[in-house]
Amino acid sequence: MSRPTGGAGQVAAGVTGHDWDMEMPASRVPRLPRPPGRPASISAEDIARAALEVGFEDLTMTIVAERLGVKHQSLYRHVRGREALVIAAMDMAVRAVEWPRPQGRWRPYLEGVAAEIWGLFARHPGMAGEVRAVSRTPAAVTEVFYTTAAELARLGFTDGDAVLIVDTIADLAADSYLGWERLTRPRRGGPVTLDLLRETWAGDHQQPAARPYAVVIREILDGEPRLWFDRKLALVLDGAAARWSGTAASGSGSGRGGSGPVGR
Repeated sequence: MSRPTGGAGQVAAGVTGHDWDMEMPASRVPRLPRPPGRPASISAEDIARAALEVGFEDLTMTIVAERLGVKHQSLYRHVRGREALVIAAMDMAVRAVEWPRPQGRWRPYLEGVAAEIWGLFARHPGMAGEVRAVSRTPAAVTEVFYTTAAELARLGFTDGDAVLIVDTIADLAADSYLGWERLTRPRRGGPVTLDLLRETWAGDHQQPAARPYAVVIREILDGEPRLWFDRKLALVLDGAAARWSGTAASGSGSGRGGSGPVGR
């Protein structure tokens, strides 16, 4: 998607492809000219791996340089700044995922893709928030986005609906995970936000008519965040099924003239 707002929408945003700020191996992206001076003793993959090992929450140029055993100033010969580190780390993390294949059924396929996005954020704390902040999108992210949309189009969704569905799922995963990270993050001089919310929805002071809904909210706050995400995802996929059925009924098939969706 070309510049959608937010979230894994930026795990899917800014379709600029290989817009790297650092020199990368020719097998990955076009090789950029290196500034004059001494030959580099570290590679782009070294830098990306070090950034992932440090983690998004603690990521700084200084810490990555220390981990690599180089001077802070030397790292700028390869990376323009912290955002380039974030993008490089994201790219490496996304490439490490074994993304599912559709095998003829779009709903289990999308459930699998959504699970991998959630797992990616779980393995790399802070990544969901960085997805919101970066101004460029890693090449690996756009590749996954395009591949997923193309599979949906092949299975019978219009091109527009395919992009809409992938973008919605990506945004939902990023927003949901980031929300829970913020709720459970320690606060200076006080309890975590999640504990405060539990008090807010305690239910004793609720009007009788509102108590059943407060019970549901408390169950959400006390439960596993992934379970509530899965329920939201099911709602999105039910909507996708309605679009899928409409496409099948109209016989319009893919935006490129397909014969209608393959089975769910």
